[in-house]
Formats: sequence, C-alpha cells, structure tokens
Amino acid sequence: MWANCKNIVLKSRYNLLIWFTIMALVIVPFCNSYADHTSANNYTGLWSNSASWSPSWVSPSTSLSEDITIYGYISVIGDLSFGGSGGVLTVNDTLVVYGNLSLGNNCDLNVASGGVLMVLGNLSIGNKTDIATNSYIVTTGNFTANGSQSTFNTSLPSKVYIFGSAESVDGNVTNCPSNCHYGNSSALLSDQIVDFYYYVISGYVSGIFATITIGEKTGNLNLNNYHGNIKKWQKRLNGGSWIDIVFTGNTYEDLPTESGTWEYRSVVNNGTIDANSKSKVVVVKPIVKVNTKKDIKWNGVPIIKWNGKNKTTI
Repeated sequence: MWANCKNIVLKSRYNLLIWFTIMALVIVPFCNSYADHTSANNYTGLWSNSASWSPSWVSPSTSLSEDITIYGYISVIGDLSFGGSGGVLTVNDTLVVYGNLSLGNNCDLNVASGGVLMVLGNLSIGNKTDIATNSYIVTTGNFTANGSQSTFNTSLPSKVYIFGSAESVDGNVTNCPSNCHYGNSSALLSDQIVDFYYYVISGYVSGIFATITIGEKTGNLNLNNYHGNIKKWQKRLNGGSWIDIVFTGNTYEDLPTESGTWEYRSVVNNGTIDANSKSKVVVVKPIVKVNTKKDIKWNGVPIIKWNGKNKTTI
C-alpha cells in the first residue's frame, strides 16, 4: 500500500513539473514578445515594416508603452509617442522621426554612444534623458519638458541641436541663453552631422536608367524621402557647375543635349535651410561612326555586321 501511495505522489509531482514546464515555455515568450521590441541590426527600413524588427513585430505601433531598442537605421513616418505605464527608448544607431516625438512621465530616452536621434518636429520628454559621448540629438522644432522629474544629461562631446525654443530642465540643456549646452540650426551647419541632416530632409533621386544614348530621354527621375518643399531641380555635366531647372515637382524627365556624365538633384527647403538631395547619375553615350569595312566583334563574336557600305554605326 505504501508503495502505491509513493507512486501516486511521484506521478503527481512529475505531472506538476511537466505542467509548470509547459506554462513556462508558453508564458515567458508571450510576455517577452509584448514587453519590448528590438530593430534588426544593420538594417535600414521603416518603423511600420514588420521586417525592420527582430524578432518580427507583426503590427508595429507608434503609440506605445514598451521598451524599444534601435539598431540599424529606422525611420518613422508621422508622430511617435510613449506613454502609459512607461517604456525606455534606446537609440544605439539611428532613429529618424518625420514628425513629433513625445515621451511621457514614466518614459526614459537613452541615446547610446555613436547613436543619432533626429526629430523633424517637436521633442517632448517627461522623465530622464541620457545622451552618451559622441552621440547626437537633433530636433527641428521645440524642446519641451513635461513633468517635475525631467532631466537632460549629456556626456561631452555629445551634440544636441534644437532649432526652436528650449524649455529649461535639470541637466546641461539649462541656463539659456547665457550658458546653453546645445546648438541651433546655424551651429548645425558647421558640424559633421550636417551632411546626414541634408540627406534626411532632402532625400535622394532615383531613376530606371543608368546609361542612355544621346537623343534618348532620361526616363522619370523621382525624388524620394524628402521632408519640406522642393524649390528647384539642378543638373550638371561631367562634374561642372550646377544648372538650375525651374521645376518644383517630385518627378522630372530630361532630354540631354550632350553626351557625358549627367547628375540630377533637387533642392529642398524644410522651413529653415535649403538642402541638396543625393543626386542620380545618368551616363549619356554618343553615337559613334566608325570608318570600317568589317564586322564589329566582342570577344571574337560579331555584334554588328558590316552593311557593305563605307561606315558602320555603333
């Protein structure tokens, strides 16, 4: 009888152990998947794209109270806000917000060494903000501190640029205007980050053709990922001076009149400064007439047959 009772007890404990193990396997991943999200390392993409996150985030939200860690280069189209019970936004690489960024009273912001946070709008913090050495925070709007516990701690030589007004908080963003620890839009122009800022607000030009022949059009040249108003387009030949094009649309097409290497770009203004987009190169080949009475060959194979006349056109 004692043996039977002992077996029953052991089986009960064994079944209980199995139950706890199964629950641990189910609950722990469930909790972790909803507690925080990390972007894919060395990945460039949109916040809204599930592929930008590792593990994949099925429906990325821009209004949340979770811990977010940024690797790679992630862009947010629109506003981004953290609130509720709290959350920590940690930027290890690059985060660009094409809108406002707001962090509530229970939310922290951490820009790690080498990290870049660029907000094309207003930045509002409600708790602690830490900026490590050799990192950047740039906001083209106003900086606001909401909450009595707001702090803004920088470790030089980190860089903070605020284009609009800055509300004083505890830390190195205080004592303005006599002893500011941040720069404005004019100061940004002399910093190495300015090239990236230009890229962020002015975007890049793309096109379907890399090489055409004289007499052919370039095809549509499209300006992508720009933030502001297009003032004009420009073009240049063989690295020469830029020529203004009176056009303010985001899709342009040209008919080059000379052969050579043409570049096309846009000039975008975001309300503060003008910025040149990344250019698109189109190589225009001439029509060459060769005085020959033989086939034109490539690797021993005729690619153009002589037509029996005095010239062969390539």
